[in-house]
Amino acid sequence: MLYLIHLQSILHPKMEIKI
Repeated sequence: MLYLIHLQSILHPKMEIKI
């Protein structure tokens, strides 16, 4: 699900750390 992380990274860079 790398695409999901990439998408969230653009919308919420901080979310990348949570995932």
